[in-house]
Amino acid sequence: MGSLVFDANIWIDLYVGEALSLMIAFPYAIHVPDVVMAELREPNGGDLAQYGARSVAFGEERVADVYRLAARYRKLSSPDLFAMVAAQELHCPLVSGDRDLRVAAEQEGVKVFGTLWLLDELLAHRLISVAGSRDILWRMIRAGRRLPKRECEQRLLRWHIGQAR
Repeated sequence: MGSLVFDANIWIDLYVGEALSLMIAFPYAIHVPDVVMAELREPNGGDLAQYGARSVAFGEERVADVYRLAARYRKLSSPDLFAMVAAQELHCPLVSGDRDLRVAAEQEGVKVFGTLWLLDELLAHRLISVAGSRDILWRMIRAGRRLPKRECEQRLLRWHIGQAR
């Protein structure tokens, strides 16, 4: 289908939602900067390859891009900047729930999706059921993941009504 770059918080959302194994059948190539993999503890970044993630390493030119962007986007961590640069280099969307990263990426011309979009895609590709989507989202919410409240409520309502039919 295409490629995506995942930021660390997406992996954490999937982990707490107990949905990591769904990424194996996800119809996109998933790329993760090696520095993002190195920072992850739960889930362990070293384990992401078993879920279909492809590590992205950076040469000197891309590292220079990260330093250049760091001066402009001081709120972003190095792994955040590496994720944005990876998406630029691969000419693909970035998947992140980090508000500051999303704003910066959009300013840099990078298309950005979030966790809820990912759940919608899993559902659209029939990798999960409506009930499965609802359960995953509830686990994320109960774990205190930062997700847009109104959009979560809309999906939960839609998925509840859809299940009743």
